[in-house]
Amino acid sequence: MSRERVVLAAGETRPYDRNAWAGLLVVVAAGELELETLHGLRQRFGHGSVLSLAGLSLRLLRAVTPTTLITVRRR
Repeated sequence: MSRERVVLAAGETRPYDRNAWAGLLVVVAAGELELETLHGLRQRFGHGSVLSLAGLSLRLLRAVTPTTLITVRRR
């Protein structure tokens, strides 16, 4: 299993790349993450949330507060 830590500053956004998130589990280790769909709908996930971002119709990821994500991939 491989793990990676992703740290986002408050207000920082990342465009959604479907291929980059394939096969990953994402844990919100700290802060609050907001996902925005292609249609402009937004959903927030806080500390302890476990997400799979593969295959979603997202436009971007936004850190509402300073946010740390831990990604986990099976080898």
